[in-house]
Amino acid sequence: MTYLPLSIAPSIYGQQQVEQEFLQAILAGRCSPAWIIHGPRGVGKSAVAVRVARALLNGRTASHASSQKGGILDFIVTDTLVAQMQNGTHPDFQYLYLGMNRNEDSKKISTNISVDHIRQAKKFLQQTPVQSLRKVLIVDDAHTMGEGAANALLKTLEESSDKALILLVTPCLYQVPLTIISRCRCVGALPLSKRALRRVLTKKFPHLKEEENTLFASMANGSVGMAITYAKHPETTLSLFGLMIDALSKDENSVYVLAKAVTGNDEVKNFTLLESMVSSWIDRLLLSLIKKERFYTISHQEGVAVRKIFKKYTKSELLGFRDTIRRLFSSAQFPLNMDRKSLVITAFLPLHTTGS
Repeated sequence: MTYLPLSIAPSIYGQQQVEQEFLQAILAGRCSPAWIIHGPRGVGKSAVAVRVARALLNGRTASHASSQKGGILDFIVTDTLVAQMQNGTHPDFQYLYLGMNRNEDSKKISTNISVDHIRQAKKFLQQTPVQSLRKVLIVDDAHTMGEGAANALLKTLEESSDKALILLVTPCLYQVPLTIISRCRCVGALPLSKRALRRVLTKKFPHLKEEENTLFASMANGSVGMAITYAKHPETTLSLFGLMIDALSKDENSVYVLAKAVTGNDEVKNFTLLESMVSSWIDRLLLSLIKKERFYTISHQEGVAVRKIFKKYTKSELLGFRDTIRRLFSSAQFPLNMDRKSLVITAFLPLHTTGS
């Protein structure tokens, strides 16, 4: 039995407008057979897709849907439905995601959605629904499909029917082929405001210190998922953030200290936290440049880091630095024995070398 790497009964924050768009389409009887839900990581795209699938598989009528408070997809679902979706045994539901192809011998995980999975999904969608009115397919991280998988999906979209619904989820819409985008209805999940993130953290973590609440909401850069992750591990988050700022602002020795901090018993957790922190920090830096707004820092040392980055990189070079860091960090997601310490050193050390 294969359990899915996400909750089938997820909470949702700040994406009511997206859900409303789905609900209105369903109630009006003009729900497109294929949708793309796009937006930054951690804002709730996959949760929206699961809730749409859950609502359709639940078999509720339009009149019941319209009676929901706020018109949002918060149906009362049975434990049986949730269990079937979670363990992958619901006959009318499939969920494709990165990591499905883990090789137990090599300890590696596939870095893309394979053509074989898309072909299998096509056969699934062509079958008659068993328990529901529609078959529902979710393809998470749809931008990772290779050329063969994308072509197979395109053929599936061209043969779509009103008995099937395809939900593509991606943080990188620009990496999805235009031929696929043109056959889907696109809906964007927006980042949450700092105020909204603070409200979420206050509700979920009432004992969190006010200064931590403010910092984590700012660090998350609109991602409710990362804000919650930071709040779950406040001490580790604060420690890594301080070490990251040192690595950005001080010297080579600080880079080695940061690299050492991500190894050990909590290596995966620490590395994931650091990946989110540095990517979000550079994104906020770039946004301040584009909007010509002040970048608000929380410490003198962070101010030193900002000035050092601005002195070393132009805007285009900073974009390149961010993309390099993302590429390096993402490469550690798949080989389970990847040397993350070396990756951190490779990512940060160029800041302290002459030239760019």
